[in-house]
Amino acid sequence: MKTYSLTRRLITAVLLVELCSLLALIGIASVYEGISHFRAFDVMLRGRADSVLGAVQDAEDPEDNLMLYGTEGLAPRRDIYVVRDDRGRVIGSQGWPGGEQALASSDAREFRNLTVGGIRYRVIRRPGLRIVDPGDAKGGVARHVIILYGSRTHPVWERVRNAIAFYALSGLLLLVVTGVVLRHLLRRGLQPLYELAEQAGGSLSRRGTWVLPVRRVMCESLNRWSRRLSRRC
Repeated sequence: MKTYSLTRRLITAVLLVELCSLLALIGIASVYEGISHFRAFDVMLRGRADSVLGAVQDAEDPEDNLMLYGTEGLAPRRDIYVVRDDRGRVIGSQGWPGGEQALASSDAREFRNLTVGGIRYRVIRRPGLRIVDPGDAKGGVARHVIILYGSRTHPVWERVRNAIAFYALSGLLLLVVTGVVLRHLLRRGLQPLYELAEQAGGSLSRRGTWVLPVRRVMCESLNRWSRRLSRRC
């Protein structure tokens, strides 16, 4: 057996345990980062959908229609949205796919995922209410609207991947540092056992049997090891 085989085994065992812990940490961090980033993303979607809702105004026509006012700069150019009134009429839209409109608007969930042209979007369904002709004697006409607002999810996943990569690189660096430090500490800390093994080997080679007082040698070696560790602490 080589002199430092015990050191290698101990270092390997510790690093394997640390590697398993690192993989578990990366898995947990991935779930946490995904949940936290998408929660923030959903809050952003609510804010943008509310901005679109604020742009829904009375068209001031005999049919009491609604319209979008000030749509320029209302939403980022890469976002998509559609606004429909309670009659099913499209009041305004930006980049919304016509073939997906009925399917998406019939889904009552607040959030859903949608793929348009190979690009993945996260879409919020935001109901709203507008009063047409509020100064009328009857108090105006209540008109309900549905806003479907979507934004690309690629930037969110990119931030999640960057966070995971940071955790992985930091963990690998920690593994390397741990291996180096353990190698140094174990070589120095286990030196008494190495000396004991050398003395036992020398005794066996000279006499054929081990006649050294094993208990005394082991106690002395371990005492020296304890004193060295106590001085370091």
